Amino acid sequence: AMADRLSESCRVIVPDYFGHGFSDRTDKERSAEQIASELHELVNALCGESPVFLMAYGTAEICAETYIQNYPDQVRALIGFDPISPAIIREYYDNPDLTAEEIGYEAWKAAKREQLGERFMIASGFVRMELEVYRRAFQKQIMHSHFDVLSEEYILNACSEEAVGEQSCLPVDARMISDVSLPRDLPVLFMSSYRSNLGKNPAPKLLLQEALTNEEKQRVAEVLGDSYDIITNPKLLAEEVIKQSV
Repeated sequence: AMADRLSESCRVIVPDYFGHGFSDRTDKERSAEQIASELHELVNALCGESPVFLMAYGTAEICAETYIQNYPDQVRALIGFDPISPAIIREYYDNPDLTAEEIGYEAWKAAKREQLGERFMIASGFVRMELEVYRRAFQKQIMHSHFDVLSEEYILNACSEEAVGEQSCLPVDARMISDVSLPRDLPVLFMSSYRSNLGKNPAPKLLLQEALTNEEKQRVAEVLGDSYDIITNPKLLAEEVIKQSV
């Protein structure tokens, strides 16, 4: 839905990482460096040398900032919706007392537990029963017509080995770029949903604000709603993105 809204004003490329969506599987390491390299190959094939707007949701922010660090000339602007930045990972998900190897191992254990739980729930049939509940909730939403495809996609790829690999690499990847500043000449728009900041101290929007390096070209906008608004209210977010790109 978000891509449909944006495609009215610009060309949109929506890649699925390997092991996600209906993309191929891969045995390659799922680090942010590897994913950024794969995205760079895709961008080169589709856009040549033309710089692109990067839009990241959630933990994709780590890959986006890695991409900017490695390929600065190919990025025209950065847009994030409820982005999980290096500062947010450090504040909420990292443990500074652990080495990179130790924090990576702890992240791998957590991801494997989640994977086993999801596989059990799928094998038992519970997930399909639960999805029917969500079907009714989606009846009045813009994504209702895509519900069956999204459901099968989720069941096919729930906690794949690639997803486990990404979760294992995430805190280490965040550490690797935590001391790297956003380029001052790079336009940046971070959209932080209202509910993602409730009860958090410090609030994610404040951590995102601290990451900005040029108030004339970079800003944080708090939007009403929650992280699911990227699905249920794409019009509002698309308007913010288009405003930034003008």
